[in-house]
Amino acid sequence: MTVPPGHSKSQARAPKSKVPLVLGLRANGGTMTSFNDAVGLDLADADYGKFVDPRVQGADRARALKFLRLMPKNMRGDFVYIDNSGRILSNRP
Repeated sequence: MTVPPGHSKSQARAPKSKVPLVLGLRANGGTMTSFNDAVGLDLADADYGKFVDPRVQGADRARALKFLRLMPKNMRGDFVYIDNSGRILSNRP
C-alpha cells in the first residue's frame, strides 16, 4: 500500500481494484439482495442456498431450495408459500 505524502499509514487507502468485488455470485457488481437478481444466470446447485435465509432450517430449507430450483431462470424471485393448513414459508422471512 502506498502512503501519499502528508498522510499517515492509517489514512492511506489500498488502490482500487479493477476487478469488481465478488461476494457470493457474480452479478450486479457482486451483490445480490434477492433471487430476482439471479434472473437469467446459470446457477450451480450450491448457489441456491445463498438465497435462503440461514434461519430457514431442516425440512423448510429443503422445500425452499426445491422451490428456487423449480423456478425458470427467466422468472426467478423471492417467494412466499402458504400451505393448506395456513403455514407460511419464505426464502426471506
